[in-house]
Amino acid sequence: MAKKARVVEEKNELRKNKFVKPMIVVAIVLMLAYIGFGFYSGIIGGRGLTGNTIADNLNPTKECKKVQVPYQDIEYYTETVPYQEDINLNYNHQQVSGEGCSDFGNYKECYYVKIDNLDNAGGTFTLNCNFKTVDRNLQDSQTQFVQSGESKTFRCVADVNLGEDVRMTYSVTPGTKTVTKYKDVQRTRSVTKYRTETQCS
Repeated sequence: MAKKARVVEEKNELRKNKFVKPMIVVAIVLMLAYIGFGFYSGIIGGRGLTGNTIADNLNPTKECKKVQVPYQDIEYYTETVPYQEDINLNYNHQQVSGEGCSDFGNYKECYYVKIDNLDNAGGTFTLNCNFKTVDRNLQDSQTQFVQSGESKTFRCVADVNLGEDVRMTYSVTPGTKTVTKYKDVQRTRSVTKYRTETQCS
């Protein structure tokens, strides 16, 4: 009798083991499926610790500010500079006379011009004379140094015949002096300027 009861109990234990093992397998599969679905939902929807970290990396917060950035530029400016220039002396002139004269026994026509140096500097003046007769053109000149405020008489001589008709014209080449003058010159220089830019980090 006891043996029969032991056989029945072993059969019941065997049926119980056959039922429990499949249930454990099903429970493990359901648990794994639940965990996998939750992890997938967190990634797609941006939920959970992992999802939030990914979303934050995709859309980081930017901090922007306006800054002054230096740059080089070319600037134009005007500078007054000195320079040297030669100018004519200030003077006055007038013809004094024209008359016949003798040069070593030869008859000539002599003309006299007075030159007044009105400048504050002395210089060399030249009287240039042109003589025109009926059939000839003659030239003569005389050069002298005339001090500031001084007057001198210059002479030109024409080698012509007695009684020959002569017309005389003249010009004066005055002395010069060097003076300092000033002029405006455009120049360029490199300067540092600033512009406003927006920088984000």
